Amino acid sequence: MKNLIILLFTLCFTNTIISQDGRLNDSFGIKGIVSTNILELNESATDVLIQEDGKILMLGSGEKLLATKGIALQRLNKDGSTDSEFGENGKVLTTNFDYDAIGISCAIQADKKIIVVGKATHLSDKISSLMLVRYDSNGDIDFNFGKNGFVILKTNNNVIPYDMTLYPDGKIVVVGTLEIQNITYGVIYRFNVDGTIDNSFSVDGVQSIYYLDLNVASCVKVQSDGKILVGGHAGGSSKYVSALYLNRYNQDGSLDSTFDKTFFFFNPPIPKTEETFEDLLIQKDGKIVLLSNYLDTLDQRYIILRRFEQTGKIDLTFANSGIQKTKVSYFTYATKFNIQTNGKLLVAAFTFNSSQAIIQRYLSNGILDNTFGVDGIDKISIKDKAAILNQIAIQSDGQIIGVGTLYIYDSRLITEEDMFTIRLNTDGSLDHNFGNQGKLISDFGSDERSRDIAIQKDGKNFISR
Repeated sequence: MKNLIILLFTLCFTNTIISQDGRLNDSFGIKGIVSTNILELNESATDVLIQEDGKILMLGSGEKLLATKGIALQRLNKDGSTDSEFGENGKVLTTNFDYDAIGISCAIQADKKIIVVGKATHLSDKISSLMLVRYDSNGDIDFNFGKNGFVILKTNNNVIPYDMTLYPDGKIVVVGTLEIQNITYGVIYRFNVDGTIDNSFSVDGVQSIYYLDLNVASCVKVQSDGKILVGGHAGGSSKYVSALYLNRYNQDGSLDSTFDKTFFFFNPPIPKTEETFEDLLIQKDGKIVLLSNYLDTLDQRYIILRRFEQTGKIDLTFANSGIQKTKVSYFTYATKFNIQTNGKLLVAAFTFNSSQAIIQRYLSNGILDNTFGVDGIDKISIKDKAAILNQIAIQSDGQIIGVGTLYIYDSRLITEEDMFTIRLNTDGSLDHNFGNQGKLISDFGSDERSRDIAIQKDGKNFISR
């Protein structure tokens, strides 16, 4: 699923903002929607963060005609207007002439500098590498990081990053995959604040994960005690068989022997089924919540939430003995989720065949919240375009920001892609004070893909592509 999402997001980008009850917030952009075209071709959004000052930071990717693909960032004010203090008119496009680059995830350091991890594919040998870029708070490249602001972990094998997080001291943890011959390993890398590999972590700064022929490390979080949680999925020779795992590592990269192993493969592989690990969260009480997509033997698809105790044991008080299965259409996929201050869970999703962005809200006990949208589910259509909702963030006032990719699908061809942002009210309706009736389409002048979003303390939004 993650590979499918990344492929689609490199084609398109979309952003959205929402109020606490799920209605679009009219105070954001134009009637709750902001759409951005950054370049001259395609853009897509993949991540979103809310900065301490409340600004919204979005991450994605974009490309110009006859140029390489690059990492795209955009920052918005709290109301969805462009933050003129960031980059050029609130937008930054970073390209490298030797590589096509896709922004995967972003984070904000304590000093307000911005770290982006992406996939960089060399134009000549087509080998994909992990790439880090650091920016100053105004969007300028930080030349004190790595080599002229960049770190490219070049090997003879494909390395594809999936997620990133930061330690309080600024160290960077990235998870993803490493392909060697016919085996795909899950990998965990740790970097120092200056971008150099942290050799105190495991062996030469990298820890590998191997269970079956295909191993994907898709999600990472650092606990308050510095231990690292890594979630992913593993499969055999058949792409329709996969199982989830959740591992915890000590700060030195060794496996934490105190973490319960009963559920480290908590869904034994079943022939002709598929489950992919999409995201994980750590609650304030230390409990761990997982998000996945599941396809059963009858081709019925489910969005699944599971909750675990700090020890790694399943939390039997959550939903149905620790698991919530929500039946969805075959073409519906969850991407990311977030947690509100009241413990409610917001899940971002989209549906191919109806071209809708979807947000689900669950109570803290794992049951769908019927005060949100319709029976806990809000479906959002934007203009006459298809929408892929990639990420959601929550503002300090509880309103919900979503980002993703808009695209036009004509005769089996994608003809146009832009990033969008939406803001919703608490009931799932669009905030019509934001963007265009709660929606904002970000046009960088190209095809853009938005992958991440952050909200600063001052209320401004930052979009990364």
